[in-house]
Amino acid sequence: MEEDVYKGSSYEFWKYDEGKQELVYNQVVKDDMVLFDTAGQLVFKLNNDNEIVSYRQTLLGKQDDLQEKKKVLSSVDALEAVYQHGDLKTDSKIKQVVFGYYTTVQLSSGDVYFPIWCFEVEHKGVTSYFLVNAKDEQVINLDETKQQVLRI
Repeated sequence: MEEDVYKGSSYEFWKYDEGKQELVYNQVVKDDMVLFDTAGQLVFKLNNDNEIVSYRQTLLGKQDDLQEKKKVLSSVDALEAVYQHGDLKTDSKIKQVVFGYYTTVQLSSGDVYFPIWCFEVEHKGVTSYFLVNAKDEQVINLDETKQQVLRI
């Protein structure tokens, strides 16, 4: 990937979408992934033999304004925030925990990203994503909007 894709080393594997037959990679900025942002993704389309037949790539511009990881919540404290928010159901399984960056503010001068903990949670076969702002413990449930957010 590093040799065949422009700035391929700037991306990390995020997920395999079996239904769409796609491999999704997210751009890495300051050693952490930018999550749920189609402006920084590399998506490989696979055929029925799991061979890459095409790809789509977007690349974020310069990201000097990303907040550093200084004085952020630990993953345990972030998980506690999800629990206290009432989003964890009995028998839920945490499939993945990732520290990264997320944006909800889009300005004409550029997007504003903030550090988050992302919890991929499975409950009764349904996958949900809970994001916790690593600065103020705000919980964002992507369960309802993830189809829109993940669509490229």
